[in-house]
Amino acid sequence: MKFASIALLATLAPALAFVPSTPMSSSKTLPLTIRQGSLDPAPVDEGPRSQALPFADKPVNLNGELVGDVGFDPFRFTDAGDIEKFRRAELKHGRVCMLATTGVIVQELYQLNDNFPSKNFLEAVKTAPALGIFQIVVMIAAIELRTEKYEGRVPGDIGFDPLRLSVNGIRDDWALAELKHGRLAMIGFTGMLVQALLSDKPILEQTYSWANSFA
Repeated sequence: MKFASIALLATLAPALAFVPSTPMSSSKTLPLTIRQGSLDPAPVDEGPRSQALPFADKPVNLNGELVGDVGFDPFRFTDAGDIEKFRRAELKHGRVCMLATTGVIVQELYQLNDNFPSKNFLEAVKTAPALGIFQIVVMIAAIELRTEKYEGRVPGDIGFDPLRLSVNGIRDDWALAELKHGRLAMIGFTGMLVQALLSDKPILEQTYSWANSFA
């Protein structure tokens, strides 16, 4: 009987060497990595992730307070800058591109006079009278100077609301809609510009020909 007890202990000894001295939680375990011959818990990344780029860390200064903030800043511009300044620039570029994409389509469908004979918007700019270009530049400069120091309620508010849609406050859903349209317009106008540089055909004509290629 004594011999059987010794034999049983000898059999269990190697197995007991792999049993932890303290019980492990069943709800969460940490990954292990070999470091200098010992098993240590590997560091766990607890940093918040970007909503737009789940594989990347959320930019520190993008805290979600601004409308349309989804943590998208792959070049980390906001790490060392004024967030409201970048928002104002984004809205300004978006508004310009919304006007530009509209102008590209209008130019193809309707030519104002003989000074703008081409349906291609780049060619139309080349044939525009010098005085007309000067007027455009003066108007842009006047708007920039007038709105540079304007203290709006939110970034992008320059006091322009001819329909008085924001009299009772700026609605977040409308502000978000403008932001999305502006972002789409920036991408869209870039595509139109590339199309115009690569082909003499106007945008709508190119798009119609491309669609017919699938018929």
